[in-house]
Amino acid sequence: MDYSFKDLCMADFDSFFEHRKRMMLLNQDPNYPTFMPREESSPKDQFLKRMSEEWDLTNQYRTITIGVFQNASIVGHGDLMPYKLESLGHRVTLGIGIEKHLHGTGCAQALMQALIDRAKSLNYDYLDLGVFANNPKAVKLYQNFGFVKNAFEKDYFRVFGEKIDHICMALDLRENQT
Repeated sequence: MDYSFKDLCMADFDSFFEHRKRMMLLNQDPNYPTFMPREESSPKDQFLKRMSEEWDLTNQYRTITIGVFQNASIVGHGDLMPYKLESLGHRVTLGIGIEKHLHGTGCAQALMQALIDRAKSLNYDYLDLGVFANNPKAVKLYQNFGFVKNAFEKDYFRVFGEKIDHICMALDLRENQT
C-alpha cells in the first residue's frame, strides 16, 4: 500500500475535511469501533475556523497535524495537541485516525512512530491519549509503543445511544526509545 506523510496546513483543509467526513461515517457502522465522541461532523465553516486557529503558525499552542496521503487525498491523520495550560507544557495529546482500507497495512504504526518522533523533537516529556475501550486493536497498538493505561472512565461518552467507556493512556518519552 503506497502512502506518504506531510504536515498539514490550510492549503490541505478541503481534503482534510473530506477525510474527517469519511471517518465520521464509520461512527455509524455497528461493526466498526467509534472514532469520535460525537454523532456528526462540525459544519465546514465551523471546522474551518477551528483549524485556522489550531494550525496558525503564530499560535504558541498550535496543533501539528500529520496527514497520510494516498493518490493526493488525505486518508489518515495524526494530531499533536498541546495543552493550553503552562503547567502542562511538558505534555502533549495525541489523536489519530486512519481510514478503514489502510487497517492492517502498517500505516498506523508508521504514523505513530512519526508522531512519537515529532513529540520528542519538540522536547515533550509525555504523550497522552484517550481511546474508547470498545477499540481493543487501538489499545493494543498503543501498548505496543509503550503506552500505559493510567485511568479508566466508565460510561464516559454516549454516541448514538451507546455507552462508551474511555481509557486514558500515556507514554513517557524520556524513557521510551521507540
